[in-house]
Amino acid sequence: MGNENLKVKVFPIPDCDICKHYGIKTKAVYDARMDIGNWFYMCQSCFEKNGIGLGYGLSYKLELVTDKIDEDLNNLQKIEI
Repeated sequence: MGNENLKVKVFPIPDCDICKHYGIKTKAVYDARMDIGNWFYMCQSCFEKNGIGLGYGLSYKLELVTDKIDEDLNNLQKIEI
């Protein structure tokens, strides 16, 4: 099985935990484990520096759930103001 199947569907895309620690707002690309064992949401740059690889039990690529966005927009249209 290839790494292309290693995706986690999320809504919304979270910010990178490492960048956030330094006061930088960057969207995460991965839910990744570091060699210290902790999991973090990481942007591409932080993943390349701190991630331990893409694979089951290592890291997963984040994928935006677009059908959730469509569902939320439809629900907003139903709200009467």
